Amino acid sequence: MHKISKCKSVWEKPWQKAITAVGLTALFLSPFLISPQMIEPLFITGHEDKLFHAVFFGLLACLILSKKNLLPPMISLILLFGLGLSIEALQGLLPHRGACLYDIIANGTGMGIAAYFKLRLT
Repeated sequence: MHKISKCKSVWEKPWQKAITAVGLTALFLSPFLISPQMIEPLFITGHEDKLFHAVFFGLLACLILSKKNLLPPMISLILLFGLGLSIEALQGLLPHRGACLYDIIANGTGMGIAAYFKLRLT
C-alpha cells in the first residue's frame, strides 16, 4: 500500500514568508504611492485601469474562495468589497490620487465574475 504523505506548506520557510509579506505590502501600498501622471502615458484609451481593477479583485476573490475559510463565501466577498471601498475612500483623501465610482464598479464586477464561476464549479 502507498502511504499518503501530507503536502508541504508553501509558507514553511521564513524567507518565503518574508518575500510574500514584502510583495503584498508593495502591492497594497502602490496605489497610494504612485501618482496618476506616472501611469497615464501607459494607457491607450484611458480605461485600462478598470480592467486592472476587475482582474485584480477577481483574482483576490478566487484566492479567498479557494481557501477553506472560517467565514462563509458571501461574508468573505463582502469584506473584500469593503476593502475595495476603503482603498478608494483613502485615495480620495490623498492629494495626488482620486476616488472613482467606476473603479468600485470594476472591483465588484471582477469579484462577481470570479465568484460566479468559482462557486458554480465547486
